[in-house]
Amino acid sequence: MINLFSSLQKNIRKAYLVFKHQGLKNVFFKTFRYIRKHINTAYSTNLITDIDYGKWFAKDIENRYQEAKNIKLEKNPKISVLIPVYNTLPNELEEAIESVKSQFYTNWELCIADDCSTSQATKDVLKKYEGSDPRIIIKYREKNGGISQASNSIIEFVSGDYTALMDNDDLITKDALLLIAKKINEDEKINFLYTDEDLLTTEDQHIKPHFKPDWSKYHAECTMYPLHMCVYKTSLLKKLGGFRDESKGTQDWDLLLRAMSEKDFHAAHISKVIYSWRLTPTSTSVTMMTKPYVIENQKKTLTNYMALNNIDGDLKSTEIQGVYRIKRKIKGNPLISVIILTKDKLNLLKDAVDSVLNNSYKNFELIIVSNNSKEKETLDYLQELAKIHSNVIFFEHNVKFNFSELNNVAAEKAKGDYLLFLNNDVKSINDEWIESMLEYAQLPDVGVVGSKLIFGNKTIQHAGIVYGTDTGVSNVMVGFPYTSPGYNFYLQTVRHYSAVIGACFMVKKEDFVNMGMFDLNLGLIHQETDFCFRIQEQGKYVIFTPYSLLFHFESSTRGNEPVNDTWLKNQEYFEKKWKDKLSKPDPYYNPNLSKKNANYTLGEEQLKIRN
Repeated sequence: MINLFSSLQKNIRKAYLVFKHQGLKNVFFKTFRYIRKHINTAYSTNLITDIDYGKWFAKDIENRYQEAKNIKLEKNPKISVLIPVYNTLPNELEEAIESVKSQFYTNWELCIADDCSTSQATKDVLKKYEGSDPRIIIKYREKNGGISQASNSIIEFVSGDYTALMDNDDLITKDALLLIAKKINEDEKINFLYTDEDLLTTEDQHIKPHFKPDWSKYHAECTMYPLHMCVYKTSLLKKLGGFRDESKGTQDWDLLLRAMSEKDFHAAHISKVIYSWRLTPTSTSVTMMTKPYVIENQKKTLTNYMALNNIDGDLKSTEIQGVYRIKRKIKGNPLISVIILTKDKLNLLKDAVDSVLNNSYKNFELIIVSNNSKEKETLDYLQELAKIHSNVIFFEHNVKFNFSELNNVAAEKAKGDYLLFLNNDVKSINDEWIESMLEYAQLPDVGVVGSKLIFGNKTIQHAGIVYGTDTGVSNVMVGFPYTSPGYNFYLQTVRHYSAVIGACFMVKKEDFVNMGMFDLNLGLIHQETDFCFRIQEQGKYVIFTPYSLLFHFESSTRGNEPVNDTWLKNQEYFEKKWKDKLSKPDPYYNPNLSKKNANYTLGEEQLKIRN
């Protein structure tokens, strides 16, 4: 009750300060934005316990500041921090500026553009810092033009090699610029990088961290997931012409989409929370979804991006504000070879077959391989099916079960441009499930595409695979309701992963053959993960799409494979083959997250490591 009263007092005072400096209209507007933002954030990141994270963050910062003393840099690039200001509350602006001044790294400049603030208190803070440090540059605009114009007006004064974007009421950790400089030292090709972030409450508590994946191109098309802190090579920022006023409210995303359209774009990620997004009614960083023009400008931004990159498709809104789908049109009418292995269990097989026959994409052939089926009813059904449908091929391959061998044999017979490996215990939920996979499989830089698979109880069975957990490799967010947004909406957006499950797995036939098909040494387990690892080594992405949705009654046909000698040999072979890779963090599963599972939680073991 005391904490509640204290919080209420602080927010009433904040509201009063907004009224005093920005007027009554902004009190209502920013309070509503605050409530909306708080609800949205809790909904999308409610998997991490705030209390545990508060302890974790404090210990992590303590350790990082100790480690910072030992960081030696060969090069010291100059980093310009760009902050646009308009009627910012004086204490918040001062804290933001001080967080830059307190950096361990000294080769920086702070470029502030005041967008003709009407608040004398805001101007007083700026006057206080003007001339106090030669690294601080302040430009006063004579006319209010909005965040894009304000930012652009100071970009011309930026002299740093890199420019970091910061809001006027947020905070960065003392090692922020040092870690950015360190990352730049590691790869001189970097011209864009972003970091992890969290939220800062009115009680100065750190909550709701976003532990992000490494660069994920197709995820960035769906939503502006990099958000804070974004850093651009200054030459790229100036080449792009800075921000566009027409993208008001979504200018950061517009800038990123234009940057990633450049041929020499090279992104990097710092997997440490160095940026805290202030969560108060006065924050200029809270969501602006209450303004209808923001949604319209997001659509325009994505439409412009599609035109710039010659993407033929339709832009679709989703139920989640700020998350979109670029539904690409299929190029031509390529033949897809759907391959199903089966062993009896006719009731399940029929659902899988019907899912293929009744899907919306019609140019396919269905290849069914029977492996040691014994039931006459099953074999009769398959023979009759092949007679009725000219595009259905059935044959028997009665050898000891080896997933890789059986699928490779079928792939050799396939005539399709694409191969879709499909379990016989799946059942489609939407008609466009094959088309949704082909949207991405057709792209030159995509190697493999996987679907969202759910158990019979409508919880997640598969939505991507990561490595580095206690079990080696793991499906993410298993057991979540399939309608759940997941961690930061990951279950509802197109995502990059290190692997996808072989139960529903699409690949170009040319790539499959050139990569040597499935490894015969992995007959029971890890064959799909092994293939995904190999194709990523060729510079191609592995993509998960939530728009291809199927039930997966896992292992219903053969049952769970026993841990026998063959299973153990497969496991040993896989671990030895990928020893170096498995010893490093998964690029798409942030190393700060729990290793006990792949459910995007901050587990107790993470706290123990830091204690």
